[in-house]
Amino acid sequence: MKVVKFCLLPLILFLVLVVVGGWLWGRSLPDQWTVERSHTIAAPPAEIHPHLADLRAWEAWMVWLEKDPTMKLSYSGEPGVGMSSSWTGKDGNGSQEIIASEVAVGITTRTSFDGFTPFESTIHFAPDGDGTRVTWRSAGTASNWGERVFGAFADDLMGPDFEGNLANLDRVVTAAE
Repeated sequence: MKVVKFCLLPLILFLVLVVVGGWLWGRSLPDQWTVERSHTIAAPPAEIHPHLADLRAWEAWMVWLEKDPTMKLSYSGEPGVGMSSSWTGKDGNGSQEIIASEVAVGITTRTSFDGFTPFESTIHFAPDGDGTRVTWRSAGTASNWGERVFGAFADDLMGPDFEGNLANLDRVVTAAE
């Protein structure tokens, strides 16, 4: 019995400390998160915008289909404000709706993933020499411990995908010229 107490009690205490410490760490994290990446495309906004305002066109450049070729997508509405897409894939299910769209400015979407608080993203245009600086920014508010932990790693998790998406968008837009 002494051996059990000697071995089991420290293990239980260690596990309690890990759980409580993890919970306290998660609670101490900010409740806001932001991911932003930019890329300059040698084209005017009017040539870029159609590839964003029609969510069906995203299939030609989004890296998520490269990562999950089994992803199932469905669409509703016409290109522009009100168009939406939904998906099911190996990493979960979600939906996205365009809530603002201007040819000279870019688009804003509201995105929802199962189990997470919805968040907004903007893909914004700004002049950059002879091209257009395209900036993709997503920001959200964590409503629970898990989302706070996600927010701590959001830039590392989502940033490389934004970079890949913008590079692919550049290839698609410039190939269409």
